[in-house]
Formats: sequence, C-alpha cells, structure tokens
Amino acid sequence: MARDLDVLTAGTTVRALLVAHEPMVRPGPEEFAKIILNKKIERVGRLGKWIRFRLSSGAEMFVHPRMTGQFVRGEWPGTLDGPWPPHARVAFKLSGDGGDLTVFYRDIRKFGRVLAFEQKDVAAFTESLGLGPDPLETSREQFLEILAARKNKLKSVLLDQRVLAGLGNIYADESLFAAKIHPLRPASDLAPREAGTLLKEIVRILELAIQNRGSTVSNYQSLSEPGGYQLNHQVYGKAGRPCPVCGGTLLRTVVSGRSTVYCPGCQPAGDKEREARDREALALAPKSAKTEEKTPKAPRARQDRPAATAPEASRTPKPPADAETSKTPKSRGAAKAPGTMKKVPGR
Repeated sequence: MARDLDVLTAGTTVRALLVAHEPMVRPGPEEFAKIILNKKIERVGRLGKWIRFRLSSGAEMFVHPRMTGQFVRGEWPGTLDGPWPPHARVAFKLSGDGGDLTVFYRDIRKFGRVLAFEQKDVAAFTESLGLGPDPLETSREQFLEILAARKNKLKSVLLDQRVLAGLGNIYADESLFAAKIHPLRPASDLAPREAGTLLKEIVRILELAIQNRGSTVSNYQSLSEPGGYQLNHQVYGKAGRPCPVCGGTLLRTVVSGRSTVYCPGCQPAGDKEREARDREALALAPKSAKTEEKTPKAPRARQDRPAATAPEASRTPKPPADAETSKTPKSRGAAKAPGTMKKVPGR
C-alpha cells in the first residue's frame, strides 16, 4: 500500500479535503485540514503497520488501515452529498504535474485512523506508539533477546506491535508453520536454533509476500492490481483441510483474539497438556471441522475472514457489523477549513 501511494502521490499537493466520518480523523477535521492543505507530499513510507506521508512543511500524516482500510482512486465528489465510493470516509484532492487526482480512504468497518501532526509533534507521536523493531530489520541476536524475555504464547508475542512492528495474523501463521513451531508454545521456550529459524522464515515470507503485493482474499481493493500471495498460503484460513506437508488435519484456535491455524503434526506442541488438547481437537475435527477458505483460483480484490473450526480457546467475539452498505456519506463531519467544503479556485 505504501509503495503504491508513493508512486501515485509523491510530488503532488493536497488541494482539497472532505471528511465524511469525523471520529476517524485527528486532531479533528478543521485542525487536520490546516496541517495538510496546500502541502506537497514528498514521499510515502511506513512505520510498522502505519502508512506515513511526509509533507513539505515537515508535518506528517499517518494512516492505520486496521482490518479493512484501503485507498482507492475516484472522481472528486465536490461535496459530502456528491457521488462517493461505497464506505469512503475521507477524500483528498491532489494536484501535480499530471493534473488533478482524487484519492479516497475507504474503510468498511471504520476501525482505521487518519492522523496529522505538525513537525514539532511527530517525534512525540511515534515514540508514544511504543513500537518494537521491524522484523525485516531485526538481527538474530535481537530476536533471541525479545523471545527470551517473554513467557506468553508465541503467536501472541509475534502479534504484539510493541515486540515486532508490522507482523500480522496471516504472516504469523504462515511463518510458524514454515518454521514447524507450535503457536501456543511460550516464546521463552524456544531454543536459539528454533528462534533463528523462525526469524529466517518471517523475513523470507514477508519479502515474498511484498513482492507479490500482499494477500488479497476478500474486500481489499488495491490502487493497482490485487495481491497474489494468497495463492501461496499454506495454513491461513484453511482449518479442517489437509496439511499440505503431512496430510494431517489443520486445526484452529484463538490466540489474542485472532484466529490461528496450525498443523499439530508438523508443529509439535512440546508439552503434554498441549498435545492432549491437540488430540482432543483432532478427534472432533472430522465431525465439526469446516473449510475456512476455498482455494483461490486467481488474485482478486476479496479477503475472507476465517471461520471457526477446531477448538482450544474461546471463540473471538464478532465486531459490530457496519451499518452502512453503499450509501452516500451524510453531510455531517465536513472540515470547515478552506479547501474542504468548497472548490479550490481555478480547479
């Protein structure tokens, strides 16, 4: 996402802004508009899972897409009552050498955040996130120290952004399977060789996934073509199906509120209690296991949510359903600063 945005928007200037969902924008639509309007986007990168827009004034905009956030191109709607893409929450009108460009931030569940900070406040914000090191920039020794200091379940540790910044649910499952390590093992229980193998697999899988533009398996719409790494998924979303390595049944559990799929045969539990739970889950699997995800036939802009299959922890409560479908955003919440509710002169 960051690479697409950098190619598309770097060098353009933010000329106008419309905010259709105020709670998503900080420090509020009016102050937000003052920070970013008439500023040039110098480059777009990322910080963990945050997309980072560096502006010409030294100010920065940070976007966290959470579960369903994405950027899409479209036509400038003019007002909040104009034609908007379904679930679009913020509209940016940009101008550059190639003319005008409109980019929408779209978020079905409204979980994402869109923040802007003046230059003097950027460092305080990034420090307040308390992010751990990026897994693509973490040394083996640093990774060993991180795991040795934590006794929580390994999958939980990997998802903790204070431990590693940027690793998500799909790639945690895939990395643990590739490293043949059970997701419920305590992080501090790993031997140095196991930890080294796990980091190696995390880096390999992330780099390969980035080359393939990520995993597009349900509602994600890209600024260009969809991702293709979902065709390489070994376990994610496949609970109840045969393991691609040993043929055993893939099981599902919940760790830190996230669906977790693993192979009890390829990823040994290393503990009698966990082994007993796996055996119990396997005994129930033929009766209750359901396929979480159909094998994708080709990349497309869709992203499946995992369904329940075999058990270990309590099931994750479903988040509140989005009440909207494809309604035009209502007129509430528009930024009042110049350029937000009116057309920029000459544009």
